[in-house]
Amino acid sequence: MSGQILQERAGDVVTLRISNPEKLNALDHAMWLALGDTLRTLAADPDLRSRLGAGARVLSQRFGWESIAAQTAALFAETVT
Repeated sequence: MSGQILQERAGDVVTLRISNPEKLNALDHAMWLALGDTLRTLAADPDLRSRLGAGARVLSQRFGWESIAAQTAALFAETVT
């Protein structure tokens, strides 16, 4: 059984959690795909663009969702291939 990417939202704060206890929360291929889909969905949400998560206000001033999504996609492509 594949693990899951769990998402909890409270207002404009989204918390993502990796849940794959049988594999010590390692990401398998399906989870990488789910994480990419989740990040793309969050990146498209205008209500979340100003917040990257609890305690990440400083980072949000340096990195926009577009940059983070591009970096994540590049890392994903490098990891999968």
